[in-house]
Amino acid sequence: MTRETFTVAAIAFVCSTAVGYWYLGGQLRERILYAEQDAARWRDEFTVNASKVTASPCTDRIECLAALFRFVRTFLPVIGGAFFLIALFTQPKVQEGESHSGSSASPTPVVFRHHDQLGQL
Repeated sequence: MTRETFTVAAIAFVCSTAVGYWYLGGQLRERILYAEQDAARWRDEFTVNASKVTASPCTDRIECLAALFRFVRTFLPVIGGAFFLIALFTQPKVQEGESHSGSSASPTPVVFRHHDQLGQL
């Protein structure tokens, strides 16, 4: 895997978590609006579900998304750290005719001229 692949994966991770948390926040807002529409109904539903193991007052979907995001926020950085350590302690093999950065090595040296000498060319 290349550095560009890891960069794209990191950007995708950040974007997906941002979109996911935005969606999760929207779901929670909907539940708040539902509760505010009828406080007595909400209190009754809460009383019925208080002694049970349910997702109430959230929905099963909200609970599932929250569990998924907890997993992602915990383990993807750990996996990323492992890849970082692997990259840190391994050296890429330099091909003949390539510089250490992986780009083609120039066969002739580059000569830099002072700006006063440019007009004399």
